[in-house]
Amino acid sequence: WRIIINRNFNSTLDFSKIFKINYIREDKVLHIDYITQRNLELVNSLWEKGKDSTLYSIFNQTHTPMGARLLKKIILQPLTDLNEINQRINIVHKFKDDVFLRSELREELKVIGDLERFANRINYSRNSNARDLINIKRALERIPKIKKLLEKTNISEFSDFNKKIEDF
Repeated sequence: WRIIINRNFNSTLDFSKIFKINYIREDKVLHIDYITQRNLELVNSLWEKGKDSTLYSIFNQTHTPMGARLLKKIILQPLTDLNEINQRINIVHKFKDDVFLRSELREELKVIGDLERFANRINYSRNSNARDLINIKRALERIPKIKKLLEKTNISEFSDFNKKIEDF
């Protein structure tokens, strides 16, 4: 394999800001190899006709592409730490029990769209345009309302998370 790097392109980018290495603590998640993922039909079915028979398809009630990607990550990298599992269960119970909170948050997240994809397109693609910037602006305008919704919950796990969210 040969990698060709355009010198002009390379000189305009500061790769330290683009590439960030995130370490996954191996004691926190279970690593499932590809063969096991396939055999367990976690996200992909072994058979074309059985697309709705995967664990992902059974649990997938997400309304945003970001939520769908997060669900896949949760399924493919399950937690092993009991405290973190219990925290996640508490959060799920709260959203299950509070229909109003769940529907309000769902509506706000629908408006945000695929913020992750918009940001990646601007960072990594030469095909980004003004529409991507407008989509990011609209998404960021929703963050204060989402923050207020999360503040209303009695979930202690969200208090630390809310402190990290800055208003725009």
